[in-house]
Amino acid sequence: MQSNEQRFLQKLSDAELLFDTREAIKAEREATSIVVKYFREISARELYLKHACSSLFQFATEKLGYCAASAQARINAMELVVALPEVEKKIESGELSLTAAAKVQSFFRAEKKAKKIYSEQQKLEVVQVCLSKSTRDVERELASRNPEMARIESVKPVGRDSYELRVTISAELEAKIRKLKGLLAHSAPNLRSEELLEMLVELGLEKFDPVRKAERSAARKAASEAYLKAESLRSHETPEAAVAPTRYIPARARHQTWLRNAGRGCEYESE
Repeated sequence: MQSNEQRFLQKLSDAELLFDTREAIKAEREATSIVVKYFREISARELYLKHACSSLFQFATEKLGYCAASAQARINAMELVVALPEVEKKIESGELSLTAAAKVQSFFRAEKKAKKIYSEQQKLEVVQVCLSKSTRDVERELASRNPEMARIESVKPVGRDSYELRVTISAELEAKIRKLKGLLAHSAPNLRSEELLEMLVELGLEKFDPVRKAERSAARKAASEAYLKAESLRSHETPEAAVAPTRYIPARARHQTWLRNAGRGCEYESE
């Protein structure tokens, strides 16, 4: 069933539809500019701290409902406006899109990290060459000034439950990935990069996630208590059995032997 609004739009002439679309875009741009101003004030007051958030980004995503990309774009634009107040009117007028402003600020952040300092005038010159340009043209312009900009990663949704991760890696890292896939080829043939990444992330979480550490500790404690209880009951039922010697080799020793042999195999031999 069509809504009243949809029926209204269908009655518009082509010229009216395009005119109203442009007006809606203008209103959207103005609303975005207002949001950037609000972000600036929230940041100045550090209001996010009062809501148990350690950063404006966390506040924007968890409390305001923005996705990560949208939140970061608005924060970047806000930071650019704080550094260059003249930019605010450029965003309001549409000369500089929100996305372009965000990318320019990311560029300045990357340059600062590389210890390349820009004066206010130099920053304005960079902004000037990005006015009224498409996102791709802005990216191309910034990449020409700093090739490292092309290495900035991006994450965007490509389906209901999937995302596209785009990242530039070094030749050295690519070689390491190929080697790791080769080492895992026997147990996981035709391993896709997505599967490898998920495997590595899972290993990282197992090692660093405090919640998982606590769960493992509790499980070990429960297992130990159950074992001791069972042993106590068994000792009252049967004589203590002699423990047969084993040839158990600790994992650390096996790993050190593997490294010493440069991956050629284990030097332990069965008797």
